[in-house]
Amino acid sequence: MRVDLPHASRTTPGQIHTRVESFCRTGVVSSNQITGKSYRSRWYGWEHRKTKSAGPKTTSWIRVTVDPSCEPGTWHRWRTEGFGRAVINGRPYTAAAYNQNDKEIKCR
Repeated sequence: MRVDLPHASRTTPGQIHTRVESFCRTGVVSSNQITGKSYRSRWYGWEHRKTKSAGPKTTSWIRVTVDPSCEPGTWHRWRTEGFGRAVINGRPYTAAAYNQNDKEIKCR
């Protein structure tokens, strides 16, 4: 499970993008699914902005880009959490990871 650093989209104005990936390098994958949840910083804590999921699929690699909207010119810290569930060689596995900006980033 990997969660990239949230960043202002280079292709879509007014969006923050974070890629969430789940991958397995060994074994037979009969189910692979992920969910990514993005939050932005507020004075009271983290505000949930968007959830995106992919799967279940029978592939060893799966990806989703969580793309919450933001108002161009605003500054916030962003956090994205990734949750994965897979069945490999008949056994269930779960994983979780997150990444967040230590400093505020500007929405473009």
